[in-house]
Order: sequence, then structure tokens, then C-alpha cells
Amino acid sequence: MNWQTSLIFAFLVCVALATPAMSAAESTASIEAKLIYGTNAEDQPTEEQLKDIEPRLKPDFGYRNYRLLGEKIFKLKEGNEEKCELGHQIEVSIKHNGTKKQFQVLGVNLYHQNKWLFFIEVSVQQKSKPIFIKGPFTKDGLVIIMLTAK
Repeated sequence: MNWQTSLIFAFLVCVALATPAMSAAESTASIEAKLIYGTNAEDQPTEEQLKDIEPRLKPDFGYRNYRLLGEKIFKLKEGNEEKCELGHQIEVSIKHNGTKKQFQVLGVNLYHQNKWLFFIEVSVQQKSKPIFIKGPFTKDGLVIIMLTAK
């Protein structure tokens, strides 16, 4: 093998090794967003959809009862933004800001009755534990946003 053939072969190997890294840069995240309401009002049984996460909710937020008010699951490509209505006039806008190491970086805006409440940037790992974002207080409890990357 002469030096030109070796150089071409080395170039092709470099391109082949770089291709997966380039396609990973344009990653897609499957996001699950849940709207949860915590309250100390009436005692009620735990909803089936919250049984897995309720043990984390009680120590973190301190309420006796939690209700699922809404949930959405959607795919989000890097650089794109998705708005979703979670119910009770609460909307969350999530933008996929990129991937850092194995984490998906998400910009999250929370709206209530079309009024912006706050922005937070979070990093979630695929198939990780959920991230809970404390939302607004009400007279009887607290609104909680849960985000998970599936």
C-alpha cells in the first residue's frame, strides 16, 4: 500500500468515526410532562399514575395528597420548541437547547392563563428519575411540573 492509499484510507476512517458524533449532535428527546397538584385538603387514595412518584413527592413538597391534572408525551428535536397545554389553563413551553455529555438541556417556560410565570433551564438524562419544578401556590396547595426524558 502506497502513502496516497494510506492517506485516503485514514481519511475514510476519520469520516466514518465522525459520522455517529455528528448525528448525535442532532439528538431527539422524548419528553413526558405532568401537571400535579399537591394539597392537604380532603384525603383521597393515590392515583395509579402517581404511585411510582408519590414517595418522592411527599418528602420534597410536604403535602398529603397529590392529583394528576394533566400529562403530555412528545418528541423534541434539538433546537425545536414545543408548547403543550397541561390543563387548568397551565401551559408549558419546552425548548431543546442541546445535549451536553449524556444530558438533554431543556429551557422551560411556564404560563398560566397565557401569562408568563417563569423560565428555568434543566438538564435531564435519558431514562432518569423525574425532575420536579415547583409551580405557583394556590389557596389549598401547590402546582408541580414533572419532567422526564424517556
